Amino acid sequence: TAVPPQGLQVSKCSEEIKNYIEERSGEDPLVKGVPEEKNPFKEKGGCVIA
Repeated sequence: TAVPPQGLQVSKCSEEIKNYIEERSGEDPLVKGVPEEKNPFKEKGGCVIA
């Protein structure tokens, strides 16, 4: 019979994930934002209804 892989404790994993996210949050565009000149989704023009 196959032996299931040993699981990891949630308390240990969650702390590692939290540290990983916090260390990289300065580079994260979802946290920091995207400069207007580098934003490919920036509106290029508007629409005028007359």
